[in-house]
Amino acid sequence: MNKELRGILESDLLERYLLGEVSEQEKAKVLELRQTSPEIKKALDELEATLERVALEEQIKPPPGLRDKVLRQDYKVEPQIPSNRLSYSWLAYAASILLITGGVWFWQQQRINELEAQATAYTEQIAQMEADCQKTNLQFALINAPDTRPALLTGTAYAPNSSVIVYWNPSEKACLLRVANLPEIPSDKTYQRCADIDGEMKSLGTFDHLAAREELLSMGYLDHAESLNVTVEPTGGNDHATVSTLSAAVAI
Repeated sequence: MNKELRGILESDLLERYLLGEVSEQEKAKVLELRQTSPEIKKALDELEATLERVALEEQIKPPPGLRDKVLRQDYKVEPQIPSNRLSYSWLAYAASILLITGGVWFWQQQRINELEAQATAYTEQIAQMEADCQKTNLQFALINAPDTRPALLTGTAYAPNSSVIVYWNPSEKACLLRVANLPEIPSDKTYQRCADIDGEMKSLGTFDHLAAREELLSMGYLDHAESLNVTVEPTGGNDHATVSTLSAAVAI
């Protein structure tokens, strides 16, 4: 094999020819060599077969008109000399295309997943905001209702600086509570609201005094209450309030 043919086989000229990326001069040169050089014809045949197989397996279409251009050639069969280097070269080229395509697909899929996660998060946030808005509207409606009695529970000897606001509505049998000030208590204790009914302090439920500083809390309601009170109880609360820990109270 002469130096010129070896140089062509070691270059990418034949690959570019089959991909339609050569100049007219290069195209004429390849066509001439295909007719006169068994080595060039063998290399082109192998490249064409590899291209078609990879295109069918991976759904990558060869350049338009490539097959027709090749089939229109009228060449006689010549002895063929193996050219494994070019086959491996083309397979590496095809593999690189597949890797790039797969990488682009993977990136797109990751981006789609990220956008779907963001959309889900935004939907959940909107739903929470709508729920909070509805809750706030209901609370404002209760506060402004004609039958609602606002009451300020003031401190006692046990906790003189305590201050708790309560909105008490007998018609709706509902109550809202907001802490203005309550002293800190041990972790094994909790604040409990209770109502005095016929001299008996009955529980209306425990509450988190820190949360009640930030927002209105819906609390329990009992008919015929003579006063509303806040006491300090063991965690979990008591059915009957501990009068000795009375922190705030008001008659209603």
